[in-house]
Amino acid sequence: MNRSRERSPALWKWLVGPWMIGVTLLAYLWAQPLNNGFQSPEAARIIFWHVPMAMLGLVWFWIGAVHGVRYLYGKRRGDPGLDAKIHFANEVGLICTILATLSGMVFAAVQWGTPWNWDPKQVSISVLILLYLAYFGVRMSVEQEALRARLSAVYSIFGAVATPVLFYVIPNLPQIAKLHPPASTITSGLDPKWRLIYWASTLGFLWTTLWLYELRLRTAAVEEALEVVEAPATEVRLQAMRRPAA
Repeated sequence: MNRSRERSPALWKWLVGPWMIGVTLLAYLWAQPLNNGFQSPEAARIIFWHVPMAMLGLVWFWIGAVHGVRYLYGKRRGDPGLDAKIHFANEVGLICTILATLSGMVFAAVQWGTPWNWDPKQVSISVLILLYLAYFGVRMSVEQEALRARLSAVYSIFGAVATPVLFYVIPNLPQIAKLHPPASTITSGLDPKWRLIYWASTLGFLWTTLWLYELRLRTAAVEEALEVVEAPATEVRLQAMRRPAA
């Protein structure tokens, strides 16, 4: 039973690469150019990469917030393992958000002639990136582990609450002029082929980010184990240096 459990995660990890290759081939060989108000119908294929990245960024920020609540109020309150999960969930979320921004700039360069147009969603996602860069700045500036973990948990909760406001509320206010395609392009503007590829891409990116998250947790565990192993030897060397010469 244990061996089967150990092998089963490896199977889906091996499938991530072929899955995403298949998604890419379908996107360029099967899906037809999208004419739903796009000046460059071919460039509309950026939907398969840009939108899942933006959506997964929010998902991971909220995963970090959930672990933040668990760290502050749950049965495992104060557990350093939860602090690591908060940290790496926000790290993955920030990577996804930056990739969403870069892919959006590629689309904007083709669609509107310049990669940056001060579109409300471009501004909002930039504010979100700065918000979470500040989160990592807070972590780096606090040396005390328990205090750093508590601040990280609180920051993650408030940061996640801000994400839907920045992503959906402010950019969609009727008073704000916008260039970005409406959300209806995804919800009701895609034909069955595009919808199938879009959700397949989202699933593939979800697998990829889960793998990255797991790798970060494992790396942290290995580093912590090495510190425990090396600590006695380091202490012996320090004591030897402190002894007066004979």
